[in-house]
Amino acid sequence: MVISPELPYRVLRTLDGGAFTEVIKVQLPRGPAVLKVARRVPLPAQYSTLGAALAGGIAFHTGSVGVWTPDPNAVVTAEAAQLKRIAHPAFPKLLEAGQTADGRNYLVMERIEGETWRDKIKRGESISVATLAAFASALDDVCRAGTLAY
Repeated sequence: MVISPELPYRVLRTLDGGAFTEVIKVQLPRGPAVLKVARRVPLPAQYSTLGAALAGGIAFHTGSVGVWTPDPNAVVTAEAAQLKRIAHPAFPKLLEAGQTADGRNYLVMERIEGETWRDKIKRGESISVATLAAFASALDDVCRAGTLAY
């Protein structure tokens, strides 16, 4: 799979995608990472995603939180800006952001391995108090960074 010939990443596999982005696991010299590239044309709203994944306790998926636009490039730009402002270990670090030769914005962030809460709950497992406390701490940091308000 080639997302854009000028991007120097070795594609490992497609991870997922939402209404606005294609999400791909890529290999960097330092290890696996996540490449998100704006779609040329957004998919219908039912493809939008927002979730939280567990990784060493907790990790968030930032998605298009707080972005209310049908422009995939704007969504990727906003997510990159969010990741720059958040310094909590539950969030992936932004490694790079830019634009492909065909005009699609992209970002590269560290890959956090884990599972979704949805998968855990479907198996009948509960979320621990420690994980919920970590979630609250991360959510507080996100709000203080001005990324999300509650």
